[in-house]
Amino acid sequence: MHSTTLMAGYHGQKESDSSTHWRDEHGRRFVRTGDVGRLDDEGFLWLCDRKKDMIISGGYNVFPADIEKVLSDHPAVFEVAVIGFPSHKWGETPVAIVTLQREATANAEELRDWANARLGAIQRLAAVRVVPELPSGGMGKILKATVACRVRRRDRDAPVTYEESIAHPLPIGGGTRVAVDGLLQAAPAPR
Repeated sequence: MHSTTLMAGYHGQKESDSSTHWRDEHGRRFVRTGDVGRLDDEGFLWLCDRKKDMIISGGYNVFPADIEKVLSDHPAVFEVAVIGFPSHKWGETPVAIVTLQREATANAEELRDWANARLGAIQRLAAVRVVPELPSGGMGKILKATVACRVRRRDRDAPVTYEESIAHPLPIGGGTRVAVDGLLQAAPAPR
């Protein structure tokens, strides 16, 4: 992205600045936003997901937004966040954290089975966790880094600090291996 109103950089994160900013042959500064998109037949750009959220499972790129769309179609699901969870077999495997609509009674296993019947083999969920709420920012966007931090922590309801979310971003390409500790109702995803 290029604009006359680009940010100067990330506060106190020079390493992040150097990986996101670049200049073209004319000296114009650009920012790599991390958005993943596609051009349609008419030349329109459709933003599909964020590169940092991409899950690498068995060598395949899996986009959480595709899985989230499927789960969002279930009548019991209110909100959903899909993250990559470390897997000894696949590197990472998709895991969904969902909140339910009021009065809904679906359980995690039912949601996982329903979604997996509609997903491709490499997209299938290893687990679903039903929670009362998902953390969101001021604009209502689900904070996936916070969700991922809570999945890794024992005290899952404690607030996640900004420093924690920066120190432990969503795992990409294998991440750190952690114990599930009963957080997720784990069941092997059919492949």
